[in-house]
Amino acid sequence: MSARKLTKNLSIALIVVGVVSFLFALVSSIAAMAGIGAVSFITGLIIYLRSKSIGQTHSRNIFGVVILVMGVAIFSIGCTVKVPMTPDVGKIEIREIIPMEAGLLITEETKNYIFRGNPKSFTASARPHEFPLGEALEKASVQAFSQLFQKVTIARTPLEAKNYKIVIEPKIEEFHFRYDQLSYAGFAVAVISKIKVRVTLASGETKIWEKSVESPEQKKGPWVINFSYEKDVGESASDALVFTLKEIAIEISKDAAVRRLAEER
Repeated sequence: MSARKLTKNLSIALIVVGVVSFLFALVSSIAAMAGIGAVSFITGLIIYLRSKSIGQTHSRNIFGVVILVMGVAIFSIGCTVKVPMTPDVGKIEIREIIPMEAGLLITEETKNYIFRGNPKSFTASARPHEFPLGEALEKASVQAFSQLFQKVTIARTPLEAKNYKIVIEPKIEEFHFRYDQLSYAGFAVAVISKIKVRVTLASGETKIWEKSVESPEQKKGPWVINFSYEKDVGESASDALVFTLKEIAIEISKDAAVRRLAEER
């Protein structure tokens, strides 16, 4: 094989690898290929421009492969990533359990809330993700507040909640997630999540307080190839949720008004 033909084949291979890598970065976070794609595409383009002629057949081959990969990418765009969430609050450092039963007001609407959106990043930006934030909020809230009160019972309606002397109502206010490749020059990727939860604490018709707590960014990764990356995405979101609820539980434990209510039994 002549040197000229080798040069042609090399330029084709590098350009195709570059295009494929960028499309992978757009529709998937299975492999962090943006860095490889940039290097490969630029190198292939330089070789292409320096060669006298790539030839009509080779040009058609490049065009055909690019169109094929773009077709696969467009098909992948419609595929939603179902993110599993299994929050684990663990032990909260609380001095003393409050000796009373609390109502945890989580309506059916709150429980069934599913966040559906795309990451705020180029990586996987074309793939919608679904997070069962409502179910995760209920699980994590029960875990957190059961360590604070003698007993916690879920109430589905405000009417049910009136049966309890103290009522906690958590709600998701904001949620953001993204894939971070820039920190790893495109050759690896991590997922980062951030969440804000608003909690209302009430006794009967009296609102004791209402506060919003925002988590710091919670990161999982990095990885280069990860065939179950949805698990890491879910863990990142779960960690952010757990952080907020722990902070809220600790704050309630220090609230003098709640302690007074417990003493009035």
